[in-house]
Amino acid sequence: TNDTIIEPDEVINLQLSNPQPTGLFTLGGQTAAVLTIHDNDAPTFRFGAAAYSVVEGSPASVTVMRANGLGSQVTVGYQIQAGSTAAGSGVDHTLVNGTVTFGVGITTQTIPIPTIQDTIFEGPKTIILQLVNPSHGGVTIAPETTTVTITDNDAPGVIQFSAATYSRVENSGPASPAIVRITRTGTNLAGGVTVQFSTSNGTATAGSDYTNSSSVLTFAALEAFKDVSIPTLDDEAPDGNETIELNLSNPSPGATLGAI
Repeated sequence: TNDTIIEPDEVINLQLSNPQPTGLFTLGGQTAAVLTIHDNDAPTFRFGAAAYSVVEGSPASVTVMRANGLGSQVTVGYQIQAGSTAAGSGVDHTLVNGTVTFGVGITTQTIPIPTIQDTIFEGPKTIILQLVNPSHGGVTIAPETTTVTITDNDAPGVIQFSAATYSRVENSGPASPAIVRITRTGTNLAGGVTVQFSTSNGTATAGSDYTNSSSVLTFAALEAFKDVSIPTLDDEAPDGNETIELNLSNPSPGATLGAI
């Protein structure tokens, strides 16, 4: 008889006895046998999807599905796998390894994942979950892993020059260079960002009027500005005012360049 209860193999003992009519039949040497009933109700577990996505600060909900063996209570564990880039313990989320329990007739359970809102621009982080340690033998788990992506909602701010123009007297020399300030503004300065700074000739000539400069500027967490020195070179030529072009480019992912 088919049922939905998960149970070990069961046996029926079979016995032959008392052949009739008496004297016409005899029993052979094999008068006993065992019939084994093999259970066909081993459950199957799987995640509801191969991937989930949630914006940081919002709760995620991962579905675990059970098929077969609906007449019994079963459990399956879940654990965070190596390779996950999201940090637990309240940094990016508060999920810990645990177990989901399926009562009789229950086919779906969920794993709640609270995520943490912060002010750090860090890009997406991932939690890789694996189903493990089912309560019954013969279980199939496929797929056994899923990935939860926590999407960052923080912008790293706007990077630009503090002014549209700067000026310096040429005879100030290398010991007193022109100072150019690059600012980082916005509501979130908690994460680090980078930007490429470079100079190029306007009407001034590198090597004779100023010292050319090119560097990657790194803004650390909470750093709102960077000052860059541009040495001007003195000469005796009456060549009038001259200009140097200042350039910002290649901000790190997520950062934007301002209008200045």
